[in-house]
Amino acid sequence: MAEYQLAENAVIRTRDQLRIPLDETHSAYREYLAWADAGGVPDAAVAISITQARQQGIDQLSIEANRGRRRHIPADPAQVFADEVALKGAGVANADGSIAAGEYPMLEAMVPRVGADVAAVATALLAARTSLEAWLAGVEAVYQAALEGIEAALSPAAVQTVLDGVAWPA
Repeated sequence: MAEYQLAENAVIRTRDQLRIPLDETHSAYREYLAWADAGGVPDAAVAISITQARQQGIDQLSIEANRGRRRHIPADPAQVFADEVALKGAGVANADGSIAAGEYPMLEAMVPRVGADVAAVATALLAARTSLEAWLAGVEAVYQAALEGIEAALSPAAVQTVLDGVAWPA
Protein backbone atom coordinates (compact mmCIF):
# COMPACT_ATOMS: atom_id res chain seq x y z
CA MET A 1 0.00 0.00 0.00
CA ALA A 2 1.36 3.41 -0.98
CA GLU A 3 1.38 6.46 1.30
CA TYR A 4 -1.28 8.09 -0.91
CA GLN A 5 -4.21 6.98 -3.03
CA LEU A 6 -5.79 8.87 -5.89
CA ALA A 7 -9.46 9.81 -5.51
CA GLU A 8 -12.02 11.84 -7.42
CA ASN A 9 -10.86 15.48 -7.20
CA ALA A 10 -8.55 14.65 -4.29
CA VAL A 11 -5.72 12.53 -2.94
CA ILE A 12 -6.16 10.31 0.13
CA ARG A 13 -3.29 10.08 2.64
CA THR A 14 -3.53 6.40 3.58
CA ARG A 15 -2.14 6.59 7.14
CA ASP A 16 -5.07 8.66 8.41
CA GLN A 17 -7.50 8.65 5.46
CA LEU A 18 -7.24 12.43 5.14
CA ARG A 19 -8.92 13.58 1.92
CA ILE A 20 -6.62 16.21 0.45
CA PRO A 21 -8.05 18.66 -2.10
CA LEU A 22 -6.05 19.27 -5.27
CA ASP A 23 -5.06 22.74 -4.09
CA GLU A 24 -1.43 23.86 -3.96
CA THR A 25 -2.21 26.22 -1.07
CA HIS A 26 -3.10 23.19 1.07
CA SER A 27 -0.01 22.06 3.03
CA ALA A 28 -0.93 18.37 2.86
CA TYR A 29 -1.24 18.60 -0.93
CA ARG A 30 2.21 20.22 -1.15
CA GLU A 31 3.56 17.30 0.95
CA TYR A 32 1.94 14.89 -1.50
CA LEU A 33 3.50 16.69 -4.48
CA ALA A 34 6.95 16.55 -2.84
CA TRP A 35 6.45 12.82 -2.17
CA ALA A 36 5.41 12.24 -5.81
CA ASP A 37 8.35 14.33 -7.10
CA ALA A 38 10.68 12.12 -5.04
CA GLY A 39 9.40 9.08 -6.95
CA GLY A 40 6.37 8.11 -4.87
CA VAL A 41 3.57 6.41 -6.80
CA PRO A 42 0.04 6.64 -5.37
CA ASP A 43 -2.38 3.75 -5.38
CA ALA A 44 -5.06 3.92 -8.07
CA ALA A 45 -8.42 5.45 -7.32
CA VAL A 46 -11.12 3.10 -6.09
CA ALA A 47 -14.70 3.83 -7.06
CA ILE A 48 -16.85 4.32 -4.00
CA SER A 49 -20.59 4.46 -3.64
CA ILE A 50 -22.42 7.64 -2.78
CA THR A 51 -23.22 6.10 0.62
CA GLN A 52 -19.51 5.56 1.29
CA ALA A 53 -18.69 9.07 0.04
CA ARG A 54 -21.33 10.59 2.30
CA GLN A 55 -20.03 8.69 5.32
CA GLN A 56 -16.43 9.67 4.57
CA GLY A 57 -17.58 13.28 4.16
CA ILE A 58 -19.43 13.22 7.47
CA ASP A 59 -16.39 11.68 9.18
CA GLN A 60 -14.07 14.35 7.75
CA LEU A 61 -16.52 17.11 8.68
CA SER A 62 -16.67 15.82 12.27
CA ILE A 63 -12.87 15.65 12.52
CA GLU A 64 -12.50 19.23 11.28
CA ALA A 65 -15.23 20.53 13.62
CA ASN A 66 -13.65 18.80 16.62
CA ARG A 67 -10.20 20.13 15.70
CA GLY A 68 -11.62 23.66 15.68
CA ARG A 69 -13.44 23.15 18.96
CA ARG A 70 -10.23 21.97 20.64
CA ARG A 71 -8.44 25.13 19.48
CA HIS A 72 -11.07 27.42 21.02
CA ILE A 73 -12.12 25.64 24.19
CA PRO A 74 -9.95 26.60 27.17
CA ALA A 75 -7.29 24.13 28.27
CA ASP A 76 -9.15 23.59 31.53
CA PRO A 77 -12.91 23.67 30.80
CA ALA A 78 -13.57 22.35 34.32
CA GLN A 79 -12.00 25.51 35.73
CA VAL A 80 -14.09 27.70 33.42
CA PHE A 81 -17.20 25.90 34.65
CA ALA A 82 -16.09 26.22 38.29
CA ASP A 83 -15.47 29.95 37.78
CA GLU A 84 -18.92 30.34 36.26
CA VAL A 85 -20.53 28.48 39.18
CA ALA A 86 -18.58 30.68 41.60
CA LEU A 87 -19.80 33.82 39.84
CA LYS A 88 -23.41 32.72 39.90
CA GLY A 89 -23.15 31.41 43.46
CA ALA A 90 -21.73 34.73 44.63
CA GLY A 91 -24.54 36.61 42.95
CA VAL A 92 -22.05 38.29 40.62
CA ALA A 93 -23.85 37.26 37.47
CA ASN A 94 -27.38 38.52 37.06
CA ALA A 95 -29.83 36.58 34.92
CA ASP A 96 -29.06 38.89 31.96
CA GLY A 97 -25.31 38.25 32.29
CA SER A 98 -24.51 41.65 33.77
CA ILE A 99 -22.45 42.08 36.93
CA ALA A 100 -24.30 42.46 40.23
CA ALA A 101 -23.21 45.08 42.75
CA GLY A 102 -21.63 44.04 46.06
CA GLU A 103 -18.60 42.35 47.57
CA TYR A 104 -17.23 39.13 46.06
CA PRO A 105 -14.57 37.66 48.34
CA MET A 106 -14.44 34.34 46.47
CA LEU A 107 -13.13 36.17 43.42
CA GLU A 108 -10.35 37.90 45.36
CA ALA A 109 -7.98 35.01 44.64
CA MET A 110 -8.32 35.64 40.90
CA VAL A 111 -7.46 39.32 41.14
CA PRO A 112 -3.67 38.94 41.58
CA ARG A 113 -3.47 36.56 38.60
CA VAL A 114 -4.99 39.07 36.20
CA GLY A 115 -4.11 42.38 37.84
CA ALA A 116 -7.65 43.74 37.91
CA ASP A 117 -10.40 44.34 40.42
CA VAL A 118 -13.13 41.79 41.21
CA ALA A 119 -15.72 43.37 38.91
CA ALA A 120 -13.25 43.33 36.02
CA VAL A 121 -12.43 39.67 36.67
CA ALA A 122 -16.12 38.77 36.78
CA THR A 123 -16.85 40.76 33.64
CA ALA A 124 -13.96 39.11 31.77
CA LEU A 125 -15.04 35.60 32.80
CA LEU A 126 -18.61 36.19 31.71
CA ALA A 127 -17.53 37.80 28.44
CA ALA A 128 -15.22 34.88 27.67
CA ARG A 129 -18.03 32.42 28.31
CA THR A 130 -20.45 34.39 26.12
CA SER A 131 -17.89 34.60 23.31
CA LEU A 132 -17.18 30.87 23.50
CA GLU A 133 -20.88 30.03 23.41
CA ALA A 134 -21.40 32.26 20.35
CA TRP A 135 -18.43 30.67 18.58
CA LEU A 136 -19.66 27.15 19.35
CA ALA A 137 -23.11 28.07 18.01
CA GLY A 138 -21.44 29.26 14.80
CA VAL A 139 -19.51 25.99 14.47
CA GLU A 140 -22.71 24.02 15.00
CA ALA A 141 -24.53 26.05 12.33
CA VAL A 142 -21.73 25.49 9.78
CA TYR A 143 -21.58 21.79 10.69
CA GLN A 144 -25.36 21.34 10.27
CA ALA A 145 -25.42 23.18 6.93
CA ALA A 146 -22.53 21.08 5.60
CA LEU A 147 -24.13 17.90 6.93
CA GLU A 148 -27.34 18.70 5.05
CA GLY A 149 -25.30 19.34 1.90
CA ILE A 150 -23.49 16.03 2.24
CA GLU A 151 -26.71 14.12 2.82
CA ALA A 152 -28.25 15.73 -0.28
CA ALA A 153 -25.19 15.08 -2.49
CA LEU A 154 -25.77 12.84 -5.48
CA SER A 155 -22.13 11.93 -6.19
CA PRO A 156 -18.78 11.62 -4.43
CA ALA A 157 -17.67 14.79 -6.25
CA ALA A 158 -20.67 16.67 -4.87
CA VAL A 159 -19.73 15.54 -1.34
CA GLN A 160 -16.21 16.90 -1.87
CA THR A 161 -17.61 20.18 -3.21
CA VAL A 162 -19.57 20.60 0.03
CA LEU A 163 -16.46 19.86 2.12
CA ASP A 164 -14.34 22.26 0.07
CA GLY A 165 -16.91 25.03 0.68
CA VAL A 166 -16.97 24.73 4.47
CA ALA A 167 -15.86 27.97 6.15
CA TRP A 168 -15.43 27.50 9.89
CA PRO A 169 -15.78 30.52 12.19
CA ALA A 170 -12.44 32.09 13.10
